[in-house]
Amino acid sequence: MPILAILTAVRRYWKVGVFVALLLAIGVQTWRVSSLKADVETARDKTAATQAAFDTTVANYRAAAERARAADAANVARVKAEQDTITKEIVDDFQTRLADARARAERLRTAAAATDSSGGRDAPVPAPSAATGGTGQATGQGGLSGADALIATENSLQLMALIDWVEAQSRVEN
Repeated sequence: MPILAILTAVRRYWKVGVFVALLLAIGVQTWRVSSLKADVETARDKTAATQAAFDTTVANYRAAAERARAADAANVARVKAEQDTITKEIVDDFQTRLADARARAERLRTAAAATDSSGGRDAPVPAPSAATGGTGQATGQGGLSGADALIATENSLQLMALIDWVEAQSRVEN
């Protein structure tokens, strides 16, 4: 009879059984929710740490890029200053040499004019013959007239200055 008594009690108090089952289900769900809340907090912490690391990395890259830009700008300024100094020195030297060559040419022209106008020659000087390789030019400077010799000298000085400039510029470290 004990089984019959249990069945009778269950039929009479079935609502209590359902209530107990619901209470157990609520307890299990409460435990699961609290466990999930802990998992969510852990995930949030990991996400925050990952975001902070990412932000730090981005900031470091930006700072490094800015330092590199500043270093490049300083290097460009240094190279430009060195190149400008070299250019100024070469140009100044070229102009000095050019002025000296022109002054020498002018002195030679003046001396030649003074000799020609003095009339102190006793006999005219014969022109060189074709057999001796003469060209019949008055100056005898490799067959160039005084003006052509000056132009050749100026061109030579300009090319030497250009060579000096290129060599000096190539020594500038970038």
